[in-house]
Amino acid sequence: MKFSVISTLFVAAVPVLATDYSMTCDRGLYNPNETTKTEVQYWNDVYFNLCQNLWGCKSSHSDGPPRGRDETASGRCLQCPSNLPATYMGNRITLTKL
Repeated sequence: MKFSVISTLFVAAVPVLATDYSMTCDRGLYNPNETTKTEVQYWNDVYFNLCQNLWGCKSSHSDGPPRGRDETASGRCLQCPSNLPATYMGNRITLTKL
């Protein structure tokens, strides 16, 4: 008995759109005399807030993009990936959601 298996692969060319969202951060907000945060902790907070904006999660920034649907079934926001591409130029940080 002979069996023939025909495999048909459909390759859809779907463009991958990267979404950039940048925010200018005033380094003056970081003042070692007024906070116990180190500069690294300060920029980590900035990164996290910007990442939440990019992912459409809750945010304290009113200038963020529209809220998205990147949520789990439980309705919680997806965690921001720690390897999200970040570009620092002066006092501006730009994140790219791939």
